Amino acid sequence: MRVAAQMYGIREDDRVYQGLTIAFDFSVEEIWVPWLVGATLVPKPPGALLGLELHEYLTAHRVTAMCCVPTLLATLEEELPDLRFLLVSGEACPHDLIVRWHREGRRFLNVYGPTEATVTATWTPVRPDRAVTIGVPLPTYSVVVLDPADPGRALPFGQVGEIGIAGVGLAAGYVGRDDLNAKAFVPDFLGLPGNPSGRIYRTGDLGRVNADGELEYMGRIDLQVKIRGYRIELTEIESVLLQVPGVAQAVVDTFEPTPGAVELVGYYSLRHDTGEVDSADVLALLRDRLPPYMVPAYLEHLPVIPMTPSDKADRKRLPPPARRAAADHGFLAPATADEEVLAGLLAETLGVERVSVAGDFFADLGANSLVLARFAARVRERTALPPPSMKDLYLNPTVERLAAAGTGGPDRAPVRAPVRAEEVRPVRTLPYVACGAAQLLVFVAYTCLMSVVLGTGLQWLAVATGLVEEWLRAVVVAAGGLVVLSVLPVIAKWLLVGRWKEREFPLWGLRYLRFWTVKVLVRANPMALFVGSPLYNVYLRALGARIGRNVVILSRNVPVCTDLLSIGDDTVIRKDAFFNGYRAVAGRIRTGPVTLGSDVFVSEQTVLDIGTSMADGSQLGHASSVHTGQAVPAGERWAGSPAEPVGVDHRAVGPARCGRLRRFLFAATQVLSVVLLYVPAGLVLLPLLASFPLVVEVRAAGNEVTATWAFFVAVLLDTVVVAVGGLLFGVVAIAVVSRVLARCVRPDTVYPLYGFRYWAQRTLARATNSRFYTFLFGDSSAIVHFLRLLGYDLGTPVVQSGSNFGVEVRHETPFLSVVGSGTMVSDGLSMMNAEFSSTSFRIRRTALGAGCFLGNNIAYPAGGRTGADCLLGTKVRVPLDGEVREGVGLLGSPSFEIPRSVERDRAFDHLKAEDVRLRRLRAKNRHNGVTAGIFLLAILVNLYAVAVLGLFVLDHLDGLGFLAVAAWTLGSLVFGVALLVLLERAVTGFRACVRSSVPSTTGRSGGTRGTGR
Repeated sequence: MRVAAQMYGIREDDRVYQGLTIAFDFSVEEIWVPWLVGATLVPKPPGALLGLELHEYLTAHRVTAMCCVPTLLATLEEELPDLRFLLVSGEACPHDLIVRWHREGRRFLNVYGPTEATVTATWTPVRPDRAVTIGVPLPTYSVVVLDPADPGRALPFGQVGEIGIAGVGLAAGYVGRDDLNAKAFVPDFLGLPGNPSGRIYRTGDLGRVNADGELEYMGRIDLQVKIRGYRIELTEIESVLLQVPGVAQAVVDTFEPTPGAVELVGYYSLRHDTGEVDSADVLALLRDRLPPYMVPAYLEHLPVIPMTPSDKADRKRLPPPARRAAADHGFLAPATADEEVLAGLLAETLGVERVSVAGDFFADLGANSLVLARFAARVRERTALPPPSMKDLYLNPTVERLAAAGTGGPDRAPVRAPVRAEEVRPVRTLPYVACGAAQLLVFVAYTCLMSVVLGTGLQWLAVATGLVEEWLRAVVVAAGGLVVLSVLPVIAKWLLVGRWKEREFPLWGLRYLRFWTVKVLVRANPMALFVGSPLYNVYLRALGARIGRNVVILSRNVPVCTDLLSIGDDTVIRKDAFFNGYRAVAGRIRTGPVTLGSDVFVSEQTVLDIGTSMADGSQLGHASSVHTGQAVPAGERWAGSPAEPVGVDHRAVGPARCGRLRRFLFAATQVLSVVLLYVPAGLVLLPLLASFPLVVEVRAAGNEVTATWAFFVAVLLDTVVVAVGGLLFGVVAIAVVSRVLARCVRPDTVYPLYGFRYWAQRTLARATNSRFYTFLFGDSSAIVHFLRLLGYDLGTPVVQSGSNFGVEVRHETPFLSVVGSGTMVSDGLSMMNAEFSSTSFRIRRTALGAGCFLGNNIAYPAGGRTGADCLLGTKVRVPLDGEVREGVGLLGSPSFEIPRSVERDRAFDHLKAEDVRLRRLRAKNRHNGVTAGIFLLAILVNLYAVAVLGLFVLDHLDGLGFLAVAAWTLGSLVFGVALLVLLERAVTGFRACVRSSVPSTTGRSGGTRGTGR
């Protein structure tokens, strides 16, 4: 009390209004401090005293000093000339209130302090020309900003955290509530001076220390609300409401019109000299000064804001809102039947009497995506109109435009039949189990057959004498193996299926077994490795596909129903395109045709469903799909999912001379390289393993060696050396080879296909897109360093988040891949920095802007029209035309703009500070280091088991032949699968196993959650 009396400036000649109930700790300020200096108290009469009545009472009793909460002060509309001293506390003080009540010669204080700190702990004189703060600690108090996630750590200046208070006035604790004491008080880990209790009280308030050393109050932690992902401080909206001319009091609360749909409600009362305030004017001011997610969806005018005995707003007594706020200026009535239906349903959804057909859903009517989702559901359920998608609503944000789009207006996409769920026919247990058993037998039989080929070849190769004979025999084995492995799946296809026809059949039957067998065989064929080569076209023709001349197929997704595939001359299909010729739906397999004309271009990450066609000269852009029943007309350019006409030319590279001889020589060179070089080199190296001391010992002594512990220890040491050496050698080899190959192909230069430059580019892409290393380093800090080693330009400085990229980042060349500083990529990014025609290719620089966020599975083309600070949604189609998009979000295919909301989301602002980021990054790196170690250990264990089993097989190779090889192959596979299952169960703490062993009382069985790094 003595400190407050000295600091506040209340004088003995002051007449202090005493209007607070003594149950409110703030009453100490207006009773005991004035008495201590000898001032006079003017007690409030019985009953509520607000607004005009309060003003008359204060004037009549010549009150010169007043302590109150801001809500009570806001009810006073007229000036009080006698008022010399004003102190507010108990609530956040809006800046508008300071502007209204600040006068020259009037001492105006804003103080702060919880009950646990004996009423007041900080204070400051306020002025209208500076931001509102709660000042500095009073003498005998100390204030610190604590990390909300770790209260045992203090935050530096400028960072938002929980306000902590210490000092001689700190309470002893809650009587008989040790649980609350442990939660609310933490030990004084800073050794603050003048803190006899040795504790710090956690206030539950957010704050930060500004550059002037004063504390800024940021709101209650438990009073923040979350609206559509944003954390919102309600007092910030109340402050803006008080700036509306004529508004005396304002309070903002939440309301759920439907369960789970949280909306904001703004309540306000008017000054006595204000007759009415147009709600449209209130909305206009709110929308001008607040982001859209902070504008209340409901506005309620109340005669008076209900108050508690402490003169604070009583939120529990606020009435539910009656109608949704909507601007009604310039009302335009519906002009068509469709407009009338849509306007009526939208008004019903919004809870208003009417809406203007020209009113913007978001800016004028205050709607959001959740509200519009309910509106779309009403359209679908109650009308015969085409149900609008969220994209339709964003692109046509008025009833007028939406109705025009739905009836063939300029923004209307092609009408598509609604997708209807099909009845799934139940599957009996016997066919299901029988099919699985048959699939296992097929796999075992195929493995044994391949073992015969490999075992026979190795035995014949082992008796060769001299390097030349070994090499010649290896060439024969390679050629024979390539022929057998390539021809067998083709023969199996024609024997098991014959010609694929358009039909439908159930899963798990005999016909499905034949389908599955053929699918596995054609995709396991070595010829599937020749994607992007004329040899691949020959392979598809052998399977029954009609492939024209000069067709380029770069997708590794091998079509299955090849007889239903027809591709005309000079067509290009880029990587990650799907054109399977079948689909699985409702427990059945459906096959159907996919027809592409001549000179067709199909870009990356596209889907051609069954029953689709693209006529001559047509194009399909990246991240697009053509659905069943769609046909792209000749010469048209389509994109999107489902595809629709666009004006973008996706052919980005001109033609080059590429004749038949060039194609033939390239294909011949590929075959000869495999037969004469790659496979023989590997086969010749296999016998060299026999010179290893351990292998020599095993071959000589047999079971006597393999039965000793020394054998297993020796295998372990050799496995570790080979694994570690291979891991390091692989990184070095990729870095060196990629830089050599990159010098062979110049950017922005058009080269013909099927030459040395084409081989260099394709080899560079294969070498640097290592799934093993990206999986090992992905989702950790190491991925950034690995990509820079490959050649990525990641900007300056590299803002390390610990997971800047996922585990499946891909590119055509890393040396032309640019990612701006601070950009975050979720997973599955594909940098499309190579462009192809049926005769040529070139590589181009592909750049992402700084400060962007990319969702999953995005194909980013060279020439993508996005810049800095963009949010790209999952599987978005990056635009290739128009202005460069910056500071916006893009969603969908074709993409449409949404707010760039991530940067405005303040939920994680306290994590942006450099020391917080680095501390959490170190913790994440430790976690990633452990998981990466577990991953490598699992690989090492698997390699060790394969090596041990391989040495046992080697010891019995002469006697068992191919059976030993088959046993080794199957045994390695079984062990690998069992190891993965064991690791999965270990990571989840064997919870799934425990759940499956306990009878369910609810009729639902527990599932297993996959765990990734």
